[in-house]
Amino acid sequence: MRAGCSVKAAAGIVTVVQEQRFLLAADDGSTRLFILTHKAPIEGRDLQGLRGRGARVEVHYEDVPDLAAHVAHRIYERTA
Repeated sequence: MRAGCSVKAAAGIVTVVQEQRFLLAADDGSTRLFILTHKAPIEGRDLQGLRGRGARVEVHYEDVPDLAAHVAHRIYERTA
């Protein structure tokens, strides 16, 4: 993460995966586009598994100026 950045969190279900990009149908009713960082402890194939199971996830991310997608740093499967 970049120094001085504000990390945010969103929860929902991964609905579309394409390589390191994914869409999240968030609990607040929005649909958000994310790009997974190279340093994230998860890969594209893991995202496919989460999508296939319809797993509920929490995404920790930051907004980057001039980028249409949010930058995802961590994704956790929510068990409750």
